[in-house]
Amino acid sequence: APGDATSNPGLRPDLLNENSFYMPSWKGSAPLVDWKKTDSAQCGLWVVFEDEAGFGSHVTDELRAAGCEVISVIAASRYSKAKQDKFLINPRDPANYARLISELKQRDPNMLRLVHCWGLTTKEDAGDGRDIEETEVGGHRSLLFLAQALSELGASAKSTLLVVTTQLFDVAGEGATNSVEGIIPAICMVASQEITNLRCGVADLPMSRENSTAPGQWKHYVSAVLAEVSSLPDPVVAYRGNHRLVRAYEQMRLSWDMPKIRELREKGVYLITGGLGRIGLTLGQELARKYQARLVLMTRS
Repeated sequence: APGDATSNPGLRPDLLNENSFYMPSWKGSAPLVDWKKTDSAQCGLWVVFEDEAGFGSHVTDELRAAGCEVISVIAASRYSKAKQDKFLINPRDPANYARLISELKQRDPNMLRLVHCWGLTTKEDAGDGRDIEETEVGGHRSLLFLAQALSELGASAKSTLLVVTTQLFDVAGEGATNSVEGIIPAICMVASQEITNLRCGVADLPMSRENSTAPGQWKHYVSAVLAEVSSLPDPVVAYRGNHRLVRAYEQMRLSWDMPKIRELREKGVYLITGGLGRIGLTLGQELARKYQARLVLMTRS
């Protein structure tokens, strides 16, 4: 009850305000301008990390058809330069990413536009229990290694990175089938804040085996992805059918009378990371007072 919580002087009253809570939501947005009508087609070097499902190769083909300079990057066991416009790298080796970015910088020291499709899986692949480690290697680990490599670029070099994901978000009740990669938006957000001249975003697609191979199905999403890279107006977007949706946060009113999602256990064991900080200690005090909880407080040293 509110009276119980506010009796603890360690809790700030404004944190208990019923109007201080927000829930993520999705809002429809107008489609972006055709990327070919912007200056992006002839500006900078395009780099596409092509996935096994084939979507990335469609992106590469579209760029080349428009006369853009584009490099394709393929996952392999070791680093090699297969062609002038094709590199093979080991997605598990951070040094491969650093070497790749170093070579790309020599090609264009001013502007890189990167489309990362390695985390793409089809809905059926996810349902078949695709190896989690392989998903992580192609997804957030690869993204983390790439961001680290981009951080070594000089202050004059500008980069735009769009990470293309599959069913990462539950937009309209369809369910998120790739929750293991839920960390990707967080990596993009931190990278944009911490790395000079890097803009990073996420575009989520409803991939399936059918629309990853049928030209009539993927063409719309290819154009949409290239438009996102060209302007990157929103950090997180989702495409469902012909609809472009942006993530937003709506204020919601909470009541102390709302049903509990999960009851806390009497004398249960609870681990609190950051447990010696002000918030951690406050939570621990409440758990001990209300539920006689056995606490494990963890802190950094």
